[in-house]
Amino acid sequence: MGFLGKLGSVLFFLGICVSAAGLAYGASFFGSSYVQLKVMETSSKTSLSLQFHTSKSSGLLFLAAGEDDYWLVELQSGRVQVKLELGSGEKILRSERGVKLNDLALHTLDLYHEGDEVTLTVDKHFRTTVRMPGPLHELDVQHGIFVGGTGLFDKPYMEGAASNFRGCIDEVVFNQHDILSSLRTYSGFKNVHEVSAGCSDEFFAEDGEPISLFSSKSYLEFASWKAEEEAVLECTVRTTQPLGLLLYNAGRQGDFVAMEIAEGLIRVVIGKSGKKTHLSSLSNVNDNNWHDIKLRFTPKHLHLAVDEETVKVTLSSRSKNIKLRGPLFLGGIDDSTRVEVLKIGLLSLAGRKARGGSFRGCLKDVKANSQKKSLKNALVTKDISAGCAAVNKSSTTVKTTTDQMLVVPTIFTPQVTAKPTAKAQSTKFLALSNLVVAENGQTTLESKHLKLNLDFKKLGVRQSQIIFKVTKQPSHGHLKFNTGPESEENSFTTLDLWYGRVLYVHDGSEYSHDQFSFSVFTSSKKVVPDYLKGDKQYLFNITVTPTNDAPELLLPDGNLFTLLENSKKCLTSKVVKAIDIDTNSTWLQFSILGNLNADAGFLENAMNPGMTITTFSNTDLEEGNVYYVHQGVRTSRMVLRVSDGDKVSNTVVLRIMAVPVDYKVINNTGLVVGQSDAALITSYNLSVETNAINQEVEIRYHIAKTPMYGEIQRLHSSTGWKKITSFSQRSVERGRIRYFGTFHELQ
Repeated sequence: MGFLGKLGSVLFFLGICVSAAGLAYGASFFGSSYVQLKVMETSSKTSLSLQFHTSKSSGLLFLAAGEDDYWLVELQSGRVQVKLELGSGEKILRSERGVKLNDLALHTLDLYHEGDEVTLTVDKHFRTTVRMPGPLHELDVQHGIFVGGTGLFDKPYMEGAASNFRGCIDEVVFNQHDILSSLRTYSGFKNVHEVSAGCSDEFFAEDGEPISLFSSKSYLEFASWKAEEEAVLECTVRTTQPLGLLLYNAGRQGDFVAMEIAEGLIRVVIGKSGKKTHLSSLSNVNDNNWHDIKLRFTPKHLHLAVDEETVKVTLSSRSKNIKLRGPLFLGGIDDSTRVEVLKIGLLSLAGRKARGGSFRGCLKDVKANSQKKSLKNALVTKDISAGCAAVNKSSTTVKTTTDQMLVVPTIFTPQVTAKPTAKAQSTKFLALSNLVVAENGQTTLESKHLKLNLDFKKLGVRQSQIIFKVTKQPSHGHLKFNTGPESEENSFTTLDLWYGRVLYVHDGSEYSHDQFSFSVFTSSKKVVPDYLKGDKQYLFNITVTPTNDAPELLLPDGNLFTLLENSKKCLTSKVVKAIDIDTNSTWLQFSILGNLNADAGFLENAMNPGMTITTFSNTDLEEGNVYYVHQGVRTSRMVLRVSDGDKVSNTVVLRIMAVPVDYKVINNTGLVVGQSDAALITSYNLSVETNAINQEVEIRYHIAKTPMYGEIQRLHSSTGWKKITSFSQRSVERGRIRYFGTFHELQ
């Protein structure tokens, strides 16, 4: 299968589109980014031209991946390193010793291979050459081309390779084809992951520059936070948002440290030796002002300081301090970490926030154990920018036309072992405490949720005479009143709260928050204060704790999967489809129950062909990477189930049937060619139809008897037209097969 036909025509067309759209020059790679081209190519003459700038000393720049052959171009310790294998032994080329290329300046590298000689040129002046050993000097690319990273692709020769590149790549030209001319994904051919056009300002940010996080999936990833006898993290935040994840770092044996903004307060959750400890600040931070935060924990205590206010709580004294492992996440988490974090029960990731939940606002002056954490030492970033744009004040969470609507703050009482330096505020008349209800559940509204600070004796009224009138019902559930027939509609008294006569019933939706509005008045005829006359409206907040629904597994096209004997066929979402209303589809994981009949076939991932797999992700399924490979018995079955990391789906059985290949020649017109002339053989001249259903089949023609006055040739990307003894239908369709007349005398 040739590289020129598919890549040349597609990229030429895309290059026109990109030029017309006026995209910025180059592309930004953020530490998890990569571009993958699913192409195949064999050549003895190959060229690569690449331009980049970065502050990172290591990072993968380019990979041409074969089964055994490869070109691996990377930064290692600030130098360009090229590993080459053409089938007869690996050779390594490196740029000039002592010259660091991670200085954010623009650097160029050119790699040229012809025959057994490979030359590396860096910045147009440094040149080094190596001769490849043995008789094999062709680069055989079977698994595609990668720029900036390799995703899930893995081969033994990738051991010790640099991690994903972080910085700007201005140009990648492989065999005269501009790989970055388009940054659009094309199913089955090109995969562009987390790459953006142009060179981002974040790579040039200074150490002290604030950082803006602007989406629900924003985050920064750093090397692990070292926590020995004492761990301290400091930062300054500015936001208007009441919810958002600020920090997460996993520890060994299920330990963790997490910090979030919840209901406008800073909330810390620490998991240690199987126990969770919570601690919240006493004042809100979502007021669009800068707030200093300092989190400190030792084996015995957890301290949280917000500006001048400090609270602390005692931890288990039986064990040592938390042993943190893995990366430190600030402002959010990546999707691969999300499943483990959801199990903690953070409010910022509850309900519909589970798919995002990132902090949205500005961060600055971040230090972990006195070590600065800035964009310069970030490993991965997503949806962030350098600097802090002005933040608009957020509006009230519920829009209303009533001018007198009053939002009463919820009272939070953290469990502290030292007296706080600031006190929580409350109103003189009414204190509200959030009602917490499970998704699709119900719970009683009690007097502790609507607490009246009244001197009933002094006012001369009874508790049964204080009436709460619901003026707007909840949006995601309803209030159920078990009051007497004499009670006014949609109303209840303080006495009803005491006796548990008012219930909130959730409707089972995925919303994590609900509320209703009400007024308060008295039925007493005596003179009462204005706040008991029902003139003001209040909001009561309800927090819904999500329950994880199990995913559902379907067979959209029925339970029969057919393919040709001794072939492989892609499993798609039309064959098996997973549905989960409250889980990101990228977290779903398929499993095969029992053992597949090894005499019939096996499943493989296109990233590692030939290796049997028993599990695969929904992402692999949707990207067309999962194949069933038939190799024997015609009939078998596959039992499948899918999990979201917590709950598992129903089980489905997919019957597999391999059928013998059947084909017929539908076009065989022959060619009329002048003597010594050449003519393309097209699919109108020669083509075959098979009984394959939704399956790509490689049709090959073997020349049993060669032409008398000419030869059949194939166009190679590097060596031009060459005589062949066999060819594929795909090469015919791409216009790469021709008849060439070689007889020049009279016939």
